[in-house]
Amino acid sequence: MGCLGSRRYASTLDRHIRCKLLSTSVSHQLIRKQPVQVPIRIGGKYSGAICFAEHPNQGTTASRLATFGLALLAGIQAALSPSCSREPPVAVTMRKLGSDTERILARIRHLRPGEHLCAIHENKRDQRAAAAAFIQGGLERGECLYVADASKPDAIIATLRTQGVDVDAARNSGMLIISDKQTYLRNGHFVPDEMIRFLAQCYREARSKYSGFRFAGEMTWVLGRDSGADRLIEYEAKLNSFLHKHNASILCQYFLPDFDAEVILDVLRTHPLVIHRQFMAENPYYIPPRDFLSKCSAELQVQRCLRVLRDYGKSREELRQLSLQLLHSQDEERRRIARELHDSTGQILAGLAMNLASLLKTKSKIGLEARKSLSASLRLAKQASQEINNLSYLLHPPMLDEFGLSDALRWYIRGFGKRSRIDVKLTMSPKLDRLPREIEIAVFRVVQEGLTNVHRHSRSRRARVYVELKDRYLTIKLQDFGEGVRRFKGSQPVDTRGVGVASMRERLQQLGGELDLRSGSKGTTLTGTIPVERKAA
Repeated sequence: MGCLGSRRYASTLDRHIRCKLLSTSVSHQLIRKQPVQVPIRIGGKYSGAICFAEHPNQGTTASRLATFGLALLAGIQAALSPSCSREPPVAVTMRKLGSDTERILARIRHLRPGEHLCAIHENKRDQRAAAAAFIQGGLERGECLYVADASKPDAIIATLRTQGVDVDAARNSGMLIISDKQTYLRNGHFVPDEMIRFLAQCYREARSKYSGFRFAGEMTWVLGRDSGADRLIEYEAKLNSFLHKHNASILCQYFLPDFDAEVILDVLRTHPLVIHRQFMAENPYYIPPRDFLSKCSAELQVQRCLRVLRDYGKSREELRQLSLQLLHSQDEERRRIARELHDSTGQILAGLAMNLASLLKTKSKIGLEARKSLSASLRLAKQASQEINNLSYLLHPPMLDEFGLSDALRWYIRGFGKRSRIDVKLTMSPKLDRLPREIEIAVFRVVQEGLTNVHRHSRSRRARVYVELKDRYLTIKLQDFGEGVRRFKGSQPVDTRGVGVASMRERLQQLGGELDLRSGSKGTTLTGTIPVERKAA
């Protein structure tokens, strides 16, 4: 890739075509993370441009050069495509998929033949972006596209052009058809079977010229109509049978504010794939057309819903068991590493400190500068030894096994206060004796994770920890007086966010306990309870 920074001809593509790259200091621009545009000339005529707009966290210079190389090859391929117009530029943008929206649009672009996708949108911008991604993906794969009943075709076309798609060439060649007419109606009426026959005809014509067929429908045409619109869901169900026989891809778009909840429920039952907001998923509520259109549809739907519930419960339990295994493995790994650090690295550093101290005693045989170096080395060795011991104890405090939860918590909170300069008060039940090992580990980890969150997020300079055993229940309460957990519109509840909260909840749930997290302007309170059925022997 080193030749990218100079004005050179690319290697010969064939006997008659050369691609001249008119780029100045491309490598330098990539190293400085600047946008790059390289015009392409084929046969001396301007044929397009390659636009490289990378993500700000794209990676090393080498990775940026490699990614630019891929964009370069894609641009050359686009410029040489027979269907590509030689007048407008052909823009190819390569950038990292840095958001959920970009990943969803990429998935729509690469929709596979035979897939029936329902996109439920809550704003028109997402709706147009999804339609544009669907069209762009089909054009890239050499497929014929039919976009039916688009309410604002000009907006879709404008979106495509911003992505560098030569819409005019695709429409003039017949590869892309965008219709704002009543595609779904025949003589003013909607008949599902006739629409299916129309799709079959379009599919046959497309496959005679192109590699595949894509069909997108904006379903607002059905609103306010009495001419067969009540058969919309029948049509959606029959589309799945159509796709079993025809290797096409279909996108059905529903603008959520325009449709009744009953319609959307049936839409969900007739689409194997669903997009809503920032996620795309296989639809567990999808019902195959044979069951959905059967006379015993209600009974079959009940059976299917019950099966989905069983599968969901089984998956949740398997996920919970896997989470518990990971927590146990993590605890054992921490214990092993702590022991290795203490018994191996810690002892080596202790021996080093003793040797340096012995050497320092022979002052008469050592010069002044050497004595200063030895003194500094001794201090470093002692500091490293102390940090290794602290790390070992934080990973798994040995006193938790030897003396129990009370002493381990007192030791940890005392050290945490010194390190973080947060005033932490610990209040423990006087009746708290030794508990089962798994309970002691769980309580220690909950307090440890909770105080870590206080230090990282709350900006509180004081905290309170309460551990109380009463009526065969152990209660852990951690309270700070900081900013609280900020919530954003559309975000999940505060007690369900974050890996730390999830791991604390899993630790308590595996012991039959529960975790509650409440946050406000005056701080955050975390409360956990665990049933204590027996004491350790």
